[in-house]
Amino acid sequence: KTTTVFEYDSLDALTKSTIYRVNTADGNVVLTGAIPVFNQRATIERAVRSALAQKVEGLEVLVADNCSQDGTWEALQPFANQGVRLHRNAANIGLFGNFNRCLELSASPYLRLLAGDDALAPDCLRREIVLMERNVDLAMLSTRGRFVSPQGAAMGEFANDLSPGIFDGSDFPRTWFSYYARTRR
Repeated sequence: KTTTVFEYDSLDALTKSTIYRVNTADGNVVLTGAIPVFNQRATIERAVRSALAQKVEGLEVLVADNCSQDGTWEALQPFANQGVRLHRNAANIGLFGNFNRCLELSASPYLRLLAGDDALAPDCLRREIVLMERNVDLAMLSTRGRFVSPQGAAMGEFANDLSPGIFDGSDFPRTWFSYYARTRR
C-alpha cells in the first residue's frame, strides 16, 4: 500500500506544518508534538508555548535538543515543570538524525513535527487530527502556512501554490521537490 498525502487547503497554521500517522500507541497519548531543535534559543520558547496552548486531549509535547550551544537547552528547563518531555542527544546527530530521534521517542498514533522557529495557530492540531481521522488511508498531512516576523507580522506564505488534494505516495516527492525547486532558488 502506498503512502498518501493530503494537502489541506487553508492558511490555518502560522508556519508550515506536517502531521504523520505512525504505527505506535501507548494508550493515553493521542498526538506527540515533537520539536527537533538545535541552537534556536531566540525562538524555541515561542514554539513550545504554541504547542502547549493547543486544546488536544492526549497531547504530549516533546523537545529533542541536538546538543545546542547557544542556551537553548537551558531555556527549555522551565517547560519540564509544565509537562514538556525534554530530551538531549548525547552527541549532535544532524538535522535528519534528530527528526528520526523524534520518531523514536514518540509513543502516539500521530506525530506532529514542529521546527524550533515555528509556531502553531490556535486549534490547528485538533483540526489536523479530525482531517486525518476522516481520511484513514492517509499517512501524512501537510498544511500551507505563513512566514511571520518575531513580532507576528505576516511576511509571506508557504506552499500556497501546491494544489490541494490527495496524492499517491509515489507522486508526492516529485510534486514537493518540484515546488521547492521553483520557490527556493
